[in-house]
This record gives sequence, C-alpha cells and structure tokens, in this order.
Amino acid sequence: MLQGNAVTQLFAAVGLSPCGPVRWGDPCPERQPGVYVVVTSPPETVVYVGRTKRALARRLREFYRHVYGDKRPHRGGQEVLTLTGERWVYWCATDNPREVERILLDTYKAQTGSLPSANRRLGDSR
Repeated sequence: MLQGNAVTQLFAAVGLSPCGPVRWGDPCPERQPGVYVVVTSPPETVVYVGRTKRALARRLREFYRHVYGDKRPHRGGQEVLTLTGERWVYWCATDNPREVERILLDTYKAQTGSLPSANRRLGDSR
C-alpha cells in the first residue's frame, strides 16, 4: 500500500523524481513531453496519472480548460474536474511517456488494488 509521499514512491518505481507541484489551474513550466500525476490533499491522494508526447505545459493547459463530458481537448481523467478541494499536479519529463505511464499505473494498482479514481483502462474492472 502507498504510504507517506505517494507521488515520490510512484516516480521512484521508474527511477524518476517528480517536479512540482503546481496548484491545479496554475501553469506548468515544463516544455518537454512526460508524465503527470494529479493529487488531492489533504491527505495526499493520487487521483490521476497521465502522459503526453507534447509539452507538459500545453497538455495541462488543455486539461485545465476541459469541459466535463466533452471528448476534447482532454477526455482522459475528466473525473478530476468533478473533485472538490485542493488539487495539485506533479510531473516529470521523459522520452518515453507511454511506457512510464504504464509502469506508474501498474505500480499504483499493485500497491493499492485499483487504479487511481480518475484513470480508466479498457478491460480493467474496478
């Protein structure tokens, strides 16, 4: 089970250290592709793990302006928009965001028994 700083533990599973956090809605300075983790607090709870092959700053801007129910610009993880309370975003640049995201999600699921609440995978039963 994830304890303590869950984000640090997740990123450690792929040999990376998280950057941030930034408060939900605030700009992310990262211009490289990578992965990101959205948490609510307190206590720190991982609610979404995402990735992008484009600049993280751009992808997160799209996420912030997404309207729940719309297919674009950020359909994945849109349940994050329905959460109340403080939300924070951690990120890390990587050349292989798809693989890193998969490992982060697999690690989270192995340690908690389910995916983060706003993540869905085809064929995954939660």
